[in-house]
Amino acid sequence: MKRGVIFLIFFLIAITSVNAQVSSYNKQDAVDWLYNNTKGDESTEEISMSLLALNSNGYRIDGPLTVFLQRNLDSPCFPKGSCTIKDTAFALYSLGKLNQDTSKIEEWLKGNLKNAEVGKWFVQITTSSQGTCSVRNGDKEINVDLNENGDIIFNGNNIGSWLEIERYLNPIEGSSEVSVNCPTLGSNMIISLLRQRNSNEFIIAKEVSSNTATFNIDNSCYGLSGCNVESSFYAAWALNELGKETKVTPYLEDSADNILYNSILHKIENKEKYASKVANLQGVNGNFGNNIFTTSMAVDSIRENSNYYSNVTKSLVWLQSRQVRNDVITNGSIGGTKFFTGSALYLALKEGSVIVPSQRGTSGYCGDNIVDTNLGEQCDLNTDTKAEGAQKDCEDRCDVLTCECNEIQCNSNLQCNIPREYCNTGTSQCVINSTITSCKSNLDCKDNEKCDIVSGGFCVPREGEVVVTGCKSNSDCNGINEVCNTDTGRCEDKEEIKPKVEDVCGDGLCSINENEDLCAEDCKKDTGLPIWIWVVVFILGLLIIAYIIFAKFVNQAPKTRGKRFSMGDNERRESPKQEYYRPLERDHKDEALERELDRSIKEAQDLLKRK
Repeated sequence: MKRGVIFLIFFLIAITSVNAQVSSYNKQDAVDWLYNNTKGDESTEEISMSLLALNSNGYRIDGPLTVFLQRNLDSPCFPKGSCTIKDTAFALYSLGKLNQDTSKIEEWLKGNLKNAEVGKWFVQITTSSQGTCSVRNGDKEINVDLNENGDIIFNGNNIGSWLEIERYLNPIEGSSEVSVNCPTLGSNMIISLLRQRNSNEFIIAKEVSSNTATFNIDNSCYGLSGCNVESSFYAAWALNELGKETKVTPYLEDSADNILYNSILHKIENKEKYASKVANLQGVNGNFGNNIFTTSMAVDSIRENSNYYSNVTKSLVWLQSRQVRNDVITNGSIGGTKFFTGSALYLALKEGSVIVPSQRGTSGYCGDNIVDTNLGEQCDLNTDTKAEGAQKDCEDRCDVLTCECNEIQCNSNLQCNIPREYCNTGTSQCVINSTITSCKSNLDCKDNEKCDIVSGGFCVPREGEVVVTGCKSNSDCNGINEVCNTDTGRCEDKEEIKPKVEDVCGDGLCSINENEDLCAEDCKKDTGLPIWIWVVVFILGLLIIAYIIFAKFVNQAPKTRGKRFSMGDNERRESPKQEYYRPLERDHKDEALERELDRSIKEAQDLLKRK
């Protein structure tokens, strides 16, 4: 009887535990838990996100908001007495969204702007006309002329297509305003502000199609004593969300090296490359950095882009799975803290964004954290090891949409189909690189990419090349002393362009890119005598022949022997007697030359036969 009671007790405990796990995400439970636990005396980050989450779900926040403001009364920064830029940014973000006066907070942040090193700044004037422009920076103004080639002439010197602001005008400290006015050039022109981030990269910061332009140069960062990356990102995030000017975008562009920072940059600039970077860093189970706040920020950043619908869906499922169901104190919360709960509710799990898991004909579903083999599940959310009941050990590799265990595919990029894929070392999966595009030539790629036909026709980054814009002719180039390299489709310095010589095997020329292994026909080893020796032999032969002819036929003509005539000469001539003549004797020197000539000719014939 006692054993039966004990068994029944354990059975009821087990049933209760299973029911707690099966319970699906309930937003109301999360909001209720947050409301019951928010007092106004929390840290700045906690109270800021809690107040926003409660207010957006229709809850009154008068009490905790009053406590929060009273604790920081007459302080332009947060928390009072030990202010940080990060805390102040969270306070600015929440109070601004709650329609509170934030002017003093903004002034305090403005006072902590510091001068940043973000490279050199240039003004570029692109036009087909000739005329004069004035360029002003602060209290200094200069006049420049544009010649027929579009070059800028200052004080009689051709300074090229770009005018370096700090060289010819005033130094840029913090922020600066540069104005360009070209009244004599008409309106068919483009005035650009360029930033040289490093020796190999130029960025078009702003561009105006007009004969006048005014540029605000952001050469700043945020920090209490100097530039601080974290402070700069949080301050810029809060200001941008309230529609305020950030003033630190170039510094952020040079410092974005994680998910959170790229999420903030995408919110500020709304550029596809930052959204792509965020999406590519998502874990296979839907999280970003395995952090509720970071995942919520990533969702808030890319949710408006339809290209990342599946990424957002996975993240929402993962966030819902973080709701606590096995702890009395934190039951209903998301991640067990007010900061995580408030961040997830306000940034990601907004009205209409809750993902309802689909039933599969039974009471279970993928996402209930229970591995149901009848549904074909190998794992389910956090249940992703055999010890926890999964079919396989696939820790952190359980797909939140299919509940299948993703096998280990790679440990490095070399094991994936690069460059189309890269290895996510956090999940050991080959992930499609959504930033890469197909191409047939360099003109199909971005300015900082080239078309790699060998890899399958994909645009890959250009390493160590100075690239400003793609081109088809010299008129497309705007840089100093630049021409269009039609082989690469890129604008390059004149001295870097060299005529392209095709290396053709069989053309009889052994070029620098050919050798005996690659093209034996052109580069075969020559075991015979060098050509200059043959030339010398031929000339010597001609000289020897000429000498023999001269000695034999010109200098050695037959000699007439002297005779005496008498009255009896006629009779002697008519005599039938035979006349004998002594044969001419050859000079020994002539015979030696002939023998030497014969020997040289024979050696030449033998060499030719061997060739």
